[in-house]
Amino acid sequence: MRGGAGIAAHLPAGAEPRPNPGAPYRRNGQLKSASYEGERTAAGLVEWTMNKARAAALARIGAKASGSSSGGQKQRASGGPADFYPASSGVISLDGDGYDAMLRSKEPYFVEFYAPWCGHCQALKPEFTQVASALAGRVKVAAVDCEAHKSVCADEGVQGYPTLKLFLANKSRPKGYKLERAAPAMTEWVLAEAADFILPPEVHEVTSNGVFARECLGEGGAGKPRLLCIVAFLPPMFSSSAMARNAMVDGLGEVAKRFVSWDIAYFWAQSGDHPAVQAQLGMDGPGVVGIAPGKAAFSDFYGAVRADSLADFVGGLTRGRSGLKELAGGSLREFEAVDPWDGKDYVWDWDDEDDEDFGDL
Repeated sequence: MRGGAGIAAHLPAGAEPRPNPGAPYRRNGQLKSASYEGERTAAGLVEWTMNKARAAALARIGAKASGSSSGGQKQRASGGPADFYPASSGVISLDGDGYDAMLRSKEPYFVEFYAPWCGHCQALKPEFTQVASALAGRVKVAAVDCEAHKSVCADEGVQGYPTLKLFLANKSRPKGYKLERAAPAMTEWVLAEAADFILPPEVHEVTSNGVFARECLGEGGAGKPRLLCIVAFLPPMFSSSAMARNAMVDGLGEVAKRFVSWDIAYFWAQSGDHPAVQAQLGMDGPGVVGIAPGKAAFSDFYGAVRADSLADFVGGLTRGRSGLKELAGGSLREFEAVDPWDGKDYVWDWDDEDDEDFGDL
């Protein structure tokens, strides 16, 4: 492979590299083999082979594969273990305890097993960060530093970096990712594989503008704006009932389950509690709106707030079949701060002094 030519350059036209079932190398004087699961490129093969040779050579002289400095502190350059995936990236850094907790969790996890010095891992970092943002609220995106947590990576049979695995309900049988290491491709694959295991998003009651700004617009470190935000303005309690309101909120929850693979946030509020917002949307009473923050546009719906009818409305938005209206001013006005609903029916406060006495009739 002199001159940096890739493997494909040495194959007949139209042929593709075959997976290498076992790459032999020597360790402690004996011929060993290990499965290569990295990229099928010259650079990937060279890096993997050099890592194996380095580990074998250090083992022969009784040294560890990872260097250390005086005082037992691990050496690291910029981008080392402590800051490879900062909290702001949205990627969860798992240590041994975190890995064990992940295995016990019912939530799906997309996990990268990496080494800080690995060139391919460093190249993957911005793409993986984008995946974390795209999957926020649906699939946990995490990473394990195999230099710092060797036993975890050994348990998972990691033999090359980076290794990407999707952990679903059966955490003992994760699915390996071996396709293009680009954010859109990884996101699409994870959503397709995890569709039946993704927890539906919560239906939020809008009790302040902060709730909407965080969960829809991604403000306050919550990530990027959602593709779509559904807001149901429900009838006031004095003209409805707790049973009816709960049924409508449950209907929103059912729609959230049906469209779980879409980047949609769901909200409800009492009609009349947020007059500035409803006036901007041209709503003078109960109704439902679908807001596209990235387009500063919305679409409205005034049918029954039931799962089937709401699903038709949301489905039309996701397929681009519902017309969008431009949001006046370019951004939504702020929601009012209101008390959360207590879950009870409205109680009329009758003034006894104004009641007439019909006792003599």
